[in-house]
Amino acid sequence: MPKQTTSFTGLDNFNYKVLNEDGAGVKTPERIKGLQEITISKEQEVVKAHGDNRTMETAVSNGDVEIESGFHTLSLEDRTALFGLEVDEDGIVAVGNDTPNDVAVLLERTSAEGREVVGLISGKFTFAEVEGSTTSDEIEFSRQSTTGTFIPKDVEGYDKPKAMYLGFDPTGTNTALHSIWKKVFGEEHPDAVTEPTV
Repeated sequence: MPKQTTSFTGLDNFNYKVLNEDGAGVKTPERIKGLQEITISKEQEVVKAHGDNRTMETAVSNGDVEIESGFHTLSLEDRTALFGLEVDEDGIVAVGNDTPNDVAVLLERTSAEGREVVGLISGKFTFAEVEGSTTSDEIEFSRQSTTGTFIPKDVEGYDKPKAMYLGFDPTGTNTALHSIWKKVFGEEHPDAVTEPTV
């Protein structure tokens, strides 16, 4: 496959699935529409050993993968699922000493040549800040953001624990999407049989 030569210009298709304690999904994947921005970072630090007035050896200390996600809006249902909130019989959501659910995530970064598929295997999102402002002469849309931390897990086919998958689908193909969907969500992509194009 030729190397990608165009920059990413968009984001799409943010899906999450709530996992139970053994990593198996307990719900079908849910899409959150309106993904506006993401920042994915992997904690790494170069550790140096010195001697004879120089660096003798280096090693890399690896940490978790963190994702900061900004959305046009996060529905109350999605916030309840992501943040492990409780709902009573009247549909009222209570917030307190809640433990966020473990979730798997898949999203796409798009370019003129296709899409990069990003799959995050297992992590937790922290409660999103609730902000608002009064209506004024100028319309300003609010937005909501949340941060997730994804820890490396033992995954089939790799020697060391992994927290994230990356794959690229040139326009008109779905190989990476279908493969990563199955790896992170544990089920076939809904369109895997019909082979749709990008």
